[in-house]
Amino acid sequence: MSTTSSKVTWLIGADWRPADRVMVYGSVSTGYRAGGFTLQGSSGVQPSLAALDAAFTPFAPETVTNYEAGFKSDLLGRRLRINGAVYYQDYRNIQKQIRDFVNGQNISLIRNAAKATLYGGELEITAAPTERFILTGGVAYLHARYDEYLARDASGTLLDLSDQAFSAPKWTFNLGASYTVPLSVGDLRASANYAWTDTVIFQPGTPDERSVTQPAYGLLDARLSWHIDQAGLDIAVYGKNLTNKRYLNAASNGQSAGYNIGFPGNPRVFGIQARKTF
Repeated sequence: MSTTSSKVTWLIGADWRPADRVMVYGSVSTGYRAGGFTLQGSSGVQPSLAALDAAFTPFAPETVTNYEAGFKSDLLGRRLRINGAVYYQDYRNIQKQIRDFVNGQNISLIRNAAKATLYGGELEITAAPTERFILTGGVAYLHARYDEYLARDASGTLLDLSDQAFSAPKWTFNLGASYTVPLSVGDLRASANYAWTDTVIFQPGTPDERSVTQPAYGLLDARLSWHIDQAGLDIAVYGKNLTNKRYLNAASNGQSAGYNIGFPGNPRVFGIQARKTF
């Protein structure tokens, strides 16, 4: 059994420079995710021939059309950079792993179960008050909703899940700073960054949704690096998640077995790094 899918994707864009070091732009593009089968060389045993046939019934490609507009600017003698963008995305035939019934048997299949609309924006700022001191910051917003999302529950009843949340944060932001001290043999650079992520529900619709939800959290990283010009060598010490925040990177729905599984992010990490340029 085989399936074939293909699509020509395209991008059309234009930009305009209304002033020196200021550019505005717009674009329209398409994206594509190929179709396929629920089972791909799986060793799992299906409960019936009908279920096996359903697992090898191909699902269609997933497509998206993306509209974007934004600007890029270098101001104040290139001491201030501000970039911003807004976008609108139209997703069709979204591939979702859902519960379905085949000859009265409950099985899990990948199907083109949904379509959705996403829109949002982001703003990035880099400021250099002095040649040695640099500040960075950014914020992003995402509004994502299903226009249609249909699946079945354990009894086979068709459900409308169009109001279900996306497993993506609505807001994110980051703040950073770095300071460079020139030395006779190179320079010493200290930097720190704080990144904040809004609440994420990794498995929306899970009966115990709280166990697969990561509340909003922030991570603090820092780095001290020494660049030696003559040797072409960089030596650095760094720390990640300095506050030792406990958080989840992902979670899976195992509710049918009586539990869910969370995948934790890295704890506090310290390291040393060396890089040689030849």
